[in-house]
Amino acid sequence: MDSVVEAQVAKGLPFLALFVLLLGLTGCASVSTHSLERFGEPTRKIAPEIIYVHGFDAPADVFRVDRPEDDAALLREEESQRLARNIVWRLRDRILPSSILPNNEELPRGNYWLVTGKFVRVNQGSRALRMVIGFGAGGTKVETEVEVFDLSGAVPELVMRFRTTGGSNAQPGAIANTSWWSAGLSGASLAFTGIRFDIARTSREITASLSQELASQGILPSDKRATRPKQLGKWP
Repeated sequence: MDSVVEAQVAKGLPFLALFVLLLGLTGCASVSTHSLERFGEPTRKIAPEIIYVHGFDAPADVFRVDRPEDDAALLREEESQRLARNIVWRLRDRILPSSILPNNEELPRGNYWLVTGKFVRVNQGSRALRMVIGFGAGGTKVETEVEVFDLSGAVPELVMRFRTTGGSNAQPGAIANTSWWSAGLSGASLAFTGIRFDIARTSREITASLSQELASQGILPSDKRATRPKQLGKWP
């Protein structure tokens, strides 16, 4: 009887490994929001016509990347613009018309919102450690502070402020798997993680935060479905 049970367990191990891998992909590499602050009493009757997006400030001292300074400076500019483009793309798809507003341009006045912010922490981690060990070893991390302004008045009015945090955290690497194929699948999936994926997830949560805010004010367009961001420490 024991041998039969052991055989059944052995047969199920690859499926268990795959389940653990999928759980890691969906739950351990994510971005959440926290520290939400709202300012003033909403007085709007209609949604903003356009949501403008600035490139986020990217201070050198918050980027922990393993590359020469010239390359690191280029990376900071690229990721700042990548986040802005991702936010614009998602806003257009999920909420309202949106456009990048160069940081050095004068702010327009009208029925508009502006999304701006800064990177608080960026850690590129180690791709090799993520692939082989996982469980946080070599993990990436991207944290931002986001501010949303209403540009309809004489001066910009702060609507909301919040933070995002996340990265490739506790997903197991190849070494934790029970067979060569699951180890290869796990390692391959982690090979494609990195800052760019964290940027995409960050833009998703920023967009969801704006969707939730517009819905709470009753001005989300009727043809759009309200979404809510992941909140740090809460599930789902």
